[in-house]
Parts: sequence; structure tokens; C-alpha cells
Amino acid sequence: MNETTATTSSPVPGETVRIPADDTPWPSPVAAWSALTVLVLTRALAVLQFGFIFGTGLASIVGGALLGHVAIWEPSRVGPILIRNWQWVLIMIGVPGLLIALALLLVKEPRRRGVLNEGQVIPFRQVFSEIHARRKV
Repeated sequence: MNETTATTSSPVPGETVRIPADDTPWPSPVAAWSALTVLVLTRALAVLQFGFIFGTGLASIVGGALLGHVAIWEPSRVGPILIRNWQWVLIMIGVPGLLIALALLLVKEPRRRGVLNEGQVIPFRQVFSEIHARRKV
């Protein structure tokens, strides 16, 4: 793979990282934090972290408000299922998530870039040697 070396404003001042010169995708989608730091700098990472913290706080506030609202409800039956007041909060929070997940099924997946090895089996030795070579990415 063709690579260039670039200095980024990562958490370690002056750290040098390897960045692919072409449009080759990163080796793992799990490395979102690392990729954001290298590709978009630390501001994107700060916004991502703020979203986690803000979302956690907002969930406590909204969940507490919903629980206070349903606290006076009596248990209700939906067919053979008995639903208590606190379970209604879980349903209220879960249904929008399911609707969003169903809506995401309609989103077209972006076109993949780079070379795909369709139908080709890569030996484990080659996979592990590639992981070992990119251990600092």
C-alpha cells in the first residue's frame, strides 16, 4: 500500500502517524476514535465525546420526567401481558429507536471505494501479518 507520513495535532504533541495516500479504507471501522483524531483532528473527537456526555445527561433527565409522569398509572394488560408503569417508560423510549432503525433500512449504503477481493480467501497468516504491521495505526 502506498503511504505518506504526516504530523497531526493528536493528543501526543508532534506525533507522526501513517496516513494512506490513496482512498484505501482504514483497516478497522472499530478504530473510530483513532481515525477521527488523524483525519479530522481533535475537534471532531471532542464533539463526539460531548455527544456521549450530553446524551447521558439528557437520558437521565428525560427518563426521570417520563418515570414521574407514569408513576400514577395502574398496571395495564395488553393481551396476556401485564405492563407496569415503569415498563411503559422502556416502551416509550424503545419504540422511537425501533422506528429509526426501520427508517435506516431505507438509506442507501454508500458505494465502496478501493479494491475488493470478492470470492478470494485470504490466509490467516497474511491477515495476522497485516495486523502486526499496522499495530500502531
